Amino acid sequence: MKFSVSSYSYSQLRHSGEYKEIELIALAKEMGFDGIEFAEINPPENMDKKAYAAILREEAQKHEIEIVAYAIGANLLYDTDKEIERLKGEVDVCEALGCKTMRHDATGGYRNEDKKAGLGFNNALPVIVRGYKAVTEYAKTKGIKTCIENHGFFAQDSARVEAIINGVNDENFGALVDIGNFMCADEDPAIAVGNVAPYAVHVHAKDFVVKKGTDFIPPD
Repeated sequence: MKFSVSSYSYSQLRHSGEYKEIELIALAKEMGFDGIEFAEINPPENMDKKAYAAILREEAQKHEIEIVAYAIGANLLYDTDKEIERLKGEVDVCEALGCKTMRHDATGGYRNEDKKAGLGFNNALPVIVRGYKAVTEYAKTKGIKTCIENHGFFAQDSARVEAIINGVNDENFGALVDIGNFMCADEDPAIAVGNVAPYAVHVHAKDFVVKKGTDFIPPD
């Protein structure tokens, strides 16, 4: 087991300008982590994303720290074929990072202005499954495993995550289990994690403040 940190955890440092994205690699090593996950990457202006990924890989090798996962957004409900092709390109970026695990989203659900807005998860499931399957089959040719994280509300509870994984039915596809995010779907994490644990390929450990809706909201 490797203990890693997500670049997302350093968002405030990066957005403030205190650290550049590439400098997060050395920071993660300095803090004693075995690896770093990149939640998206942001190449400098006029630089190709794959070329930038290769630079990040070299930086990680220099500091003897592994890039353990690459996490990106996606929406498989709209322009599905186009989105599949875009995600295959992100698999190539993951390969350039030297990374063997890629998480991409399913969807945030139907848009309010969409005529399908009243339709639910069961209607969307075949489209989501087709998208994930196409991407993971391509990723398999690169030696990269893909996974879904329990977030985004529409596909966040353990039953929906499991339905997608079983629908894809490919050993190259599993779950990025975020132990805190289940609370956003009103699930007990102790139960929900147990439901999806057999499919886990990567884990996010997270602390949440749990309170009643009538309680005082703590300051940031």
